[in-house]
Amino acid sequence: MSPRWFGQEEVRPGVVIELEKRWRVLRRKEEHAFQGSEQDDPRWSGPSYACIQLKVQQVGSRIIPPVNGYMRIYKQIPTEETVADRPEVRAQQAKTVIPPELDAYRQLMDKGSTFTPRLLDSMEQKQDIYSFVPGGFVVWIVTEEVSGVRLGNAVGNETFWSMEPFVREQIRVSFKESFIKMTRWGWIPLYDRCSNLVWDENSSTVFFVNWFQAIKLITPQAWTELRYSSSGLAKLPDTDTQDFRYSYSSFNGNTEGWEW
Repeated sequence: MSPRWFGQEEVRPGVVIELEKRWRVLRRKEEHAFQGSEQDDPRWSGPSYACIQLKVQQVGSRIIPPVNGYMRIYKQIPTEETVADRPEVRAQQAKTVIPPELDAYRQLMDKGSTFTPRLLDSMEQKQDIYSFVPGGFVVWIVTEEVSGVRLGNAVGNETFWSMEPFVREQIRVSFKESFIKMTRWGWIPLYDRCSNLVWDENSSTVFFVNWFQAIKLITPQAWTELRYSSSGLAKLPDTDTQDFRYSYSSFNGNTEGWEW
C-alpha cells in the first residue's frame, strides 16, 4: 500500500535522504497515523502526526559490509477538520515535538547501553509552507540494524520456543538483566514482545529493537517474573490466563506450572 502522508519523493526505494549522513531507501515498512480532532482536549492529546519506517543503507561509507539501518520519520499532520483548509490555517497548529523514541535512544546511548540499537543519525526540522502543517515538526531517526535472530514475528513466538531449553534460559537471563537496567535508566519500550527482541548468540545479548512510543518512567519499576510472560518468554497455565489471577498488582511470585 502506498504511503498516505509521505510523498514518493520522500520515501520510495532508491531515494537518498540527506541528514548528517546520507541514506538510501531500500524499502518501506509500516506507516502509522495518529490524527486528532479539533474537539480533542489539548491537555490530553498531543498534535496529530504520522510516521513511517524505512529500511535504509548509508551512502558513501567505505565500511564493508555497508551500514544498514532503520529510519523512522515523524511528521505533524493537520487535524481531521482542517486537512482542506488554507496553509495559514493549518500553520496555526504547528508544534515543536521531539518523539520519545529519539529521547530514549539518546539517553540510552549516554548510559552506554549495549542491548539497544545505536542511534546512527537524526535531524529535527520544521515543515515548509507547502507541507501539511507549515512550521510543524518533522523528525528523522536512524538506528542500526543489529545482528542476530528475531525471536518472533507478528504471528507468534515460534522462533523462541523452537530453541533449545538452555538457550531459552540464556535469553531470559539477558532479558532480565537488561530490563532492570532500563528501568533504572528511566526508559522501557512499549513493545517488548518476541517480535521486537533480537538474540545475538555471539555476545549472549538480547537486543530491544523497537522503541516506537517509548515509555519514560517517573519511578523505577520493580522486576516481576510476569514480564517474561508478557514478552512471550514464558507461558502461563491455561487456567491462569483466563481468571486474571496473574495481574501485575496481585501476582505473588508463584511460577508453578509455567512453561519455560
